[in-house]
Amino acid sequence: MKLKYDPKVDAIYIELGKGRYSQTKKISDTVMVDQDKKGA
Repeated sequence: MKLKYDPKVDAIYIELGKGRYSQTKKISDTVMVDQDKKGA
């Protein structure tokens, strides 16, 4: 797991694994999740 903070936009990025994503799912106004083709 890798954490990255961007102070310009006050956002934190959490990388759970390596790979390419095919879509971004909006969980709430402040949470977005990138998913691969399998939805993982």
